Amino acid sequence: MEEKKAELFKAAQTIFSEKGYKNTNIATIAKKANMAVGSFYKYYNSKEEIFLEVYANENRLKKEEIMLSLGSIDWYGDAEKIGTQMIRIIEKVFKNEILKQWYKPETADLLRNYYNATGTDSSSYHQFLIQTITTGLKNRGLSEREIINILKAMKLIFYIDSRVQNKDVDDYEKSMKTLIQYFIEGILK
Repeated sequence: MEEKKAELFKAAQTIFSEKGYKNTNIATIAKKANMAVGSFYKYYNSKEEIFLEVYANENRLKKEEIMLSLGSIDWYGDAEKIGTQMIRIIEKVFKNEILKQWYKPETADLLRNYYNATGTDSSSYHQFLIQTITTGLKNRGLSEREIINILKAMKLIFYIDSRVQNKDVDDYEKSMKTLIQYFIEGILK
């Protein structure tokens, strides 16, 4: 039974990666998994349910990759270089077809509601990110007060990303990258 569910999951992951959420349907997922559509409903209640599972898994994997990448940043280096390194890391999310769904109107509310219900502060990734950046800033000689103010500004960036939709801002992806890059460069100069 678990094997069939895993096959559906893998098929959904492939299809969502290729077609996105909007252009994917249950029949296509079932066909890719060599199952009848009715069998799909033995394991998942809806396209939304399997999509959230696929998205959460992809998000977890990408966050693990980002956590490894953050360890390679030279926090003593040039501010502009650090900003560029951070943008390269962030682009891993923007280039991932499944994770791009965060910014699509047809899935934005579904995903934001799901993640807002789980809470960012309890996320091990969020905690790791805060700790890594705090350590990096301490190593650069910033005071505790400066670090607290920077973390408050970071929380605002997280808030913007979790509340503002792609359709609300022209070229959201580019705007977010610019905001993050100049934020990082500004605090490190």
